[in-house]
Amino acid sequence: MKRHIYIVLILFISCSRFTKIENKDGHFKLIQGSWVSEQDRNWKLFFENNRLLSIYQKDTTVYHFSIESKSCDIDYTTLELTFLKTISKEEKEIFCYEITGLSDTFLAYRYTVNGHLITFVKIE
Repeated sequence: MKRHIYIVLILFISCSRFTKIENKDGHFKLIQGSWVSEQDRNWKLFFENNRLLSIYQKDTTVYHFSIESKSCDIDYTTLELTFLKTISKEEKEIFCYEITGLSDTFLAYRYTVNGHLITFVKIE
């Protein structure tokens, strides 16, 4: 019985990090700033206005980003979710991510093509 209680508690704590807010303007304000990946500390994101810098070690990629209520991925067009849309400056590629959680210290999004979940913490 104790084992089940611990599992429920761990799931509750994990899910509480994924608190969603409802409007895209709130997401846009919260996402601004510097973030570091929880999976790989060499990967950092810098959101400033509508520009995103993705830095991995010394490689930097520049994107324009927006927070959307509709996905640019046709498989997700009917879902009422919040999406992060990025457009690479050099290659003009568009990428779609579902924002699964965002707070003033935590960011989680899922790449809609393969379902890969990526998590970041805010850099103070």
